Amino acid sequence: MKEKDKTAIHKNQTSDFIETYSRSIVSRTLIVFLPIFLVILIISLVILMTKEKLEKEVYMRTEESLVDTKLENIETEIHHVINDLLILSLDSRLETLWEDTDHTDVLEALNRDFLNLAVHHKIYDQVRLIDENGDEIIRVNFNNGHPRLVPQEQLQNKKNRYYFSDAFKLNRNEVFVSPIDLNIEEGKIEQPLKPMIRFATPVFDKRGIKRGIVLFNYFGKTILSKLNNHVHSTVESQVMLLNSEGYWLKGPIPENEWGFMYEDKKHLTFSNLYADIWNRIKDENSSQFETPQGLFTFKTIYPLLEGQKSAMGVEIASLPSETQLMLRNYYWKIVSYIPSDALYSKSNEFRRYVALFLVFLLMGLLFLSWKLAKAQYYQNRALQSLKTSNETKDKFFSIIAHDLKSPFNSLLGYTDILLKNYNSFDDEERKDIIESLNTSSKNTYLLLDNLLTWSCSQTGRITFSPKEIKIKTLIHEIVLLSRPAAENKNIGLSEKTKADLSVYADKNMLQTVLRNLITNAIKFTEKNGTVSVSAKQSKKQGFIEISVSDTGIGISANKIDELFLIDKNVSTHGTEKEEGTGLGLILCKEFVEKQGGEIWIESEVGKGSQFIFTLPQVLSETNS
Repeated sequence: MKEKDKTAIHKNQTSDFIETYSRSIVSRTLIVFLPIFLVILIISLVILMTKEKLEKEVYMRTEESLVDTKLENIETEIHHVINDLLILSLDSRLETLWEDTDHTDVLEALNRDFLNLAVHHKIYDQVRLIDENGDEIIRVNFNNGHPRLVPQEQLQNKKNRYYFSDAFKLNRNEVFVSPIDLNIEEGKIEQPLKPMIRFATPVFDKRGIKRGIVLFNYFGKTILSKLNNHVHSTVESQVMLLNSEGYWLKGPIPENEWGFMYEDKKHLTFSNLYADIWNRIKDENSSQFETPQGLFTFKTIYPLLEGQKSAMGVEIASLPSETQLMLRNYYWKIVSYIPSDALYSKSNEFRRYVALFLVFLLMGLLFLSWKLAKAQYYQNRALQSLKTSNETKDKFFSIIAHDLKSPFNSLLGYTDILLKNYNSFDDEERKDIIESLNTSSKNTYLLLDNLLTWSCSQTGRITFSPKEIKIKTLIHEIVLLSRPAAENKNIGLSEKTKADLSVYADKNMLQTVLRNLITNAIKFTEKNGTVSVSAKQSKKQGFIEISVSDTGIGISANKIDELFLIDKNVSTHGTEKEEGTGLGLILCKEFVEKQGGEIWIESEVGKGSQFIFTLPQVLSETNS
């Protein structure tokens, strides 16, 4: 067969394999993905619909409760005002006031009663007693929160005022309640706006003859302010008070309020803005319904009780009332309105989160399904990784076996020489051999200690217990322990650390790092050289920088990165042929990084090395 034909067949086989492999991966992915995703999608939609339904029910119940509370507050306020009026009108001194005898004492007592009422309640602009001719007998003005009696010479006649004539027509215990409007002075609406309701009832003498009226000019803002005193944590709603013609007495836009009092605002009504909704509201006492504009909840307030009367009133107070209002004709509507945007804001936000969740879930499931479909591939990769790991361990144990053999050979050789020639050696020779034995023993101990520490670290048996450590104290301790080894090579070992530096670290791990770095520096420094340990503030905020510097043989640039790699590291003899595995540096890197720091090396061959690492700083009170 020609080579070209072999190549074509090979390409076709490869193409068929890739196509079959791709179809298999896709089909397996979809088989795993689709059922799970559909189940999660259905569950998510059910949860979403249930949550939105419950959320709307909470909104509706909350709005009903809110409107009920406002209705109760306003009705209670009106009842209190009427009770004040009736109690004052039934004062027995009023019956004797109209007798022919001198009634100076009675009038003074009544003045005190009227003034005390105004001072105590502070919800009345005026409290007045008017006789049958329309003359004011007593008048207490609010006087900016400091009620006072108006002197006799300043009292006026109110016979032509509609509220006097309407109230004087009533029978005993009947009450006149005017519509709520803005106070007018000298033909102009008083500024700042002063909403007002007038309450009045007739008074009689001992013979039962009607002799005048008691009149309250009540601050309407007291009622209107009760619409503000609510905390609605569920959703922001607009609470409004409308009169029977659909004008705003209290609304979301202050400029649209009291339209019936201004010629140029007659068109500013709730009924014009929400005509269909007003038609539903005006004919029902209470209801709750949702429209495309939002959720509306309303209830009707009837300020008049049985035996109470009202009239439409007029813009000019001196004219007679246009018509009498019956009980059911005088009403206000409390309306709570949640716009659609606010009503569904949380639901829309939750929908976005659900959609985002499903998108991430889709991606995650696709990825997981793809991973499962390619399980064979990853299994092969895992086997390959395990093989590589085993080769690394074999190399590691090969290094350990080699480097353990050398110090033990030294120990055995020196002890054999000492045993065979003990008597022939003088004290100086025996001392030299013992010192060599001591050095080999220490190196062997350090090797075994590092090996055991590394083993515990890899199996997770080392407890990590960080705490505040005074770095100067710890460095001083390690330097003292390392000084004999330095003195054996006539190496100067110094330290330079500020006293107030503290780190947050595990003490045992930090001791291991410092001990290994100092031992390593001594090992690769020639006799009469120097090793220095220092600590200072790092350029990286919140960290301390600790360094171990030496004037040793240095390290070539291509070897620096390999010093911290177990599969690259090889044992190197020191300047005095000291043995070692390099395992200590691997431990240093692992322990420093475990405590949130980093370690690096700066070195130049023939000029020495500097091992630097950082640890988190603990700020003292003076530095914080």
